[in-house]
Amino acid sequence: MPVAAHALLDNWGATDDERAQEKADIEAAGNLWLAPTREMLDYVDDLTDADRDYLASKFTTHPGRTVLDAADLSSPVEEQPATYVALSLKDAPAVAKSATTWQRRSLVSGHWPMVSAFDETAALIEEEIRRYGS
Repeated sequence: MPVAAHALLDNWGATDDERAQEKADIEAAGNLWLAPTREMLDYVDDLTDADRDYLASKFTTHPGRTVLDAADLSSPVEEQPATYVALSLKDAPAVAKSATTWQRRSLVSGHWPMVSAFDETAALIEEEIRRYGS
């Protein structure tokens, strides 16, 4: 979740060491956030080998600033209209559970629902476009 004056990486991983390692990896790659390797996808349960191959062939490196620069929000995230999509609200950040302006949706999928739950993801996005478009 974006937090004013904090970088996405500030809340990354479970420990300070994991955050420091991710930052070091980005800096070592010339301030690029490298895409996951095909081997990293072997641990993703809801993907087939063909899905893993497809994703690995399409991944692209991102500018490191996307996770290292602090967010600059025009208003607190919990006040902005949004839809939070999760496998379980039990594991969702506190703001996703309490923000009164947010819609909460559930999608049975893993980290790449656009591959493992394509039809469900497309339908959810279409419904939310209609909601925010009216």
